[in-house]
Amino acid sequence: MVLPGGKHLLVSQIDAQLDPSGSMRWKPGNLAVLDLRTHAVHALYPPVRRGSTTTRSWGDAHCPGEIGDALSPHGIHLSWRPDGRMQLLVVNHGGRESVEFFEVTGRGRTLGLEWRGCVVAPAFSALNDVVALPEGGFLVTHMTRNDGPDALVRGMQAGERGANTGHVWRWASSSGYTVVRGSEGPMPNGIEVDGSATSAYINFGTSGGGVRKLDLETGTTLAFAPTPSPDNSAWSADGRLLVTGLGKDADVASCLQATFAVTCNAKFYVAVLDPSTLATQAFFEHEGPPMGMGTVAVQVGRYFYIGSAAGDRLLRVPSSKLQ
Repeated sequence: MVLPGGKHLLVSQIDAQLDPSGSMRWKPGNLAVLDLRTHAVHALYPPVRRGSTTTRSWGDAHCPGEIGDALSPHGIHLSWRPDGRMQLLVVNHGGRESVEFFEVTGRGRTLGLEWRGCVVAPAFSALNDVVALPEGGFLVTHMTRNDGPDALVRGMQAGERGANTGHVWRWASSSGYTVVRGSEGPMPNGIEVDGSATSAYINFGTSGGGVRKLDLETGTTLAFAPTPSPDNSAWSADGRLLVTGLGKDADVASCLQATFAVTCNAKFYVAVLDPSTLATQAFFEHEGPPMGMGTVAVQVGRYFYIGSAAGDRLLRVPSSKLQ
């Protein structure tokens, strides 16, 4: 996520590994900041120093407590709260399946993250990505029923067969979790909302999944783009939707079975979608070194930065490639 000023990126350093039995193991990871001028990376959370004053004031009053070293981060979203404070939402798999709330504090070298609360997911949920809503709640994608060690693999296989494996949860402090009408589909993955938060853009992460624009009030599908295996989305500088996904026949399994430090070479693409019609334009495709399996792209000035769910690096691509 791009921080105000365009000089830093907040990064979710996910560390997950698929073992030979088909079980996904979520390992502890970090939330970090990348300085785009020096390319230095600095871990922000879990905190190095202990004993800081933590105020649990956001999220669910029944949150069990601060996540700390157990954090295993996945999807993230940055937004402004009504009181002017900057909020970071983080999907977490470590110790509990949850959405964690952080406040972004300071600037530059004093930049920090303060844990502010959490919302534990309903039983058997397998969360992926999250986006904040103006009233203080959020939408979060639920990929598939997490009812066993190989649940994620079984969900992926069912999704490839066209089955609806998951949906989008909506959480509000007044009503808790509810299923968003019309959000059911194969392996819901990345999610974004428009500026008024009346429409959601849901990525269904299978080869036949695509991107669905959904009216959040009526549950009506407003538009659909048949992009293959879409992962995450972000907004471009000109207000179009950037969707990053896996290329046809991408070898994802071998990437997920490797250690975090091993670079994955799986083919991926970045496409730009018209937010009204979801008309799609190819922007960038890549396979092999220096990085594959791109899962998210964000625009900062003259460049796009592309991250991966496997490996230890980002790609930087000139925005001049985007027409």
